[in-house]
Amino acid sequence: MSPEDFDYAPRGPFILGIPLGDLSFSAFSSKKMFDRRWHLRAERFVVYQLAMLICLAAECTATYSYAKYEDLEEHVENAFPPADLNRTNIMGFHISTIVFCVFVATIFGADFFFLLMFPRHVFPRWYQTTKKALAVFITAGVFACALGATIVIARQSATITGVPQSTIDAATELYFRPPLEYRSWAVNIAWICLIWPGFIACVASCILMFIADSYDVQHGTDPRYFGAYPGQDNKSSSTVGAGDDAAGVPLAANTAKPAAPSLSSAATTPSVAAPTMATADGSKPGSAFADHGAVHRGAQAV
Repeated sequence: MSPEDFDYAPRGPFILGIPLGDLSFSAFSSKKMFDRRWHLRAERFVVYQLAMLICLAAECTATYSYAKYEDLEEHVENAFPPADLNRTNIMGFHISTIVFCVFVATIFGADFFFLLMFPRHVFPRWYQTTKKALAVFITAGVFACALGATIVIARQSATITGVPQSTIDAATELYFRPPLEYRSWAVNIAWICLIWPGFIACVASCILMFIADSYDVQHGTDPRYFGAYPGQDNKSSSTVGAGDDAAGVPLAANTAKPAAPSLSSAATTPSVAAPTMATADGSKPGSAFADHGAVHRGAQAV
């Protein structure tokens, strides 16, 4: 029984309170991933994946650029000693882009996985606060990488020192890819063109994370209720839980209370009025049941 089912109950074994029995490959189906009963579930999945995939692409281009400039430095210095190729101005942003893009995949990938597998689990507040703080820090780091790399690539270049200009010209003619001028290489331009959309996706992911956490604090993590009565306001309805039907039909709010036992005769058996379940037209089809499964069957009979 998955967390999407009405009669859901957590399944063990449990590690740190997380029901590992809920792990299932079927959770990756589009039907479950984009289940609209959870607030912002589909939106978070889409935006999280955009942030992770775009930042992954930016990380790959930064890694490729880093490797090629490292090869360029090695080749120039070995072929034209005592030449010294200086690329430290871009190397720092290579490394920081790789690190922060890995962090993006970690923080949003973890939240993606837990939301997918354990949508009803209530995590402690310290975890939620730490998660949001890390998401903001990582997003700020991606912004710093994007801004710094843009400035360096647009305005600076690698330099060769320690040898005359004729040797520099010969070295750059022999090893012309990647060029010393950063903005002249398409890989560096692709890096910048990817990291900025990745940053925007990270900002959107942070916003959705904050909004979803605020909603869960107020309304809980159970699936949202969808009213079955015509004209009923779904937003004002409570979440699906005890006393609600899987199809969205709640039990009557004013169910009858047990009647007091008669005092006229000691032999008289106390009578208890059965709780009722109202239908859309006001009729009472039968008695309600204490457990969720019986409530569900009673609602189906309606």
